[in-house]
Amino acid sequence: MGVFFKKEEYADPTKKDAAKMFYPRLVTLGQSVGLDVLTYKIRNVSSLSKGDIQSVITNFVETMRESLYAGQSVNIKDFGVFSLSCEGEGSATRKECTAEKIKRVNINFRPFHLSQGRPCDHPCRRENRIHRPASLSGSAERSRKRIG
Repeated sequence: MGVFFKKEEYADPTKKDAAKMFYPRLVTLGQSVGLDVLTYKIRNVSSLSKGDIQSVITNFVETMRESLYAGQSVNIKDFGVFSLSCEGEGSATRKECTAEKIKRVNINFRPFHLSQGRPCDHPCRRENRIHRPASLSGSAERSRKRIG
């Protein structure tokens, strides 16, 4: 399945004297697809009722949200992995680094890599992984900020 894109010319903002180059940018066509449209499309290829489909989708989203907020990633086979990340203010000391410093929580999606049969493991994702020392396993300090 292909994606729609346009070609945009710009210089890399992270490089001071970068030459302008063309970059592909994905394009969203039309309005976003809502629950009613998804339900209709699924109903046309299954034996489930409209109410059953809407209930499953609603429960799926709620369960996924609960799992993400519990600190788990959500892996949907042949689709990809969802996880949370955050942006916040830095602190001078470990003690000052609290949940109140979190300013924004993001949902990340790492797509399933069709050619390799596994989630895409792009280098930018590898270097951002958190490696928990064995001494912290099970007894790690957890600070939470209520979101959503």
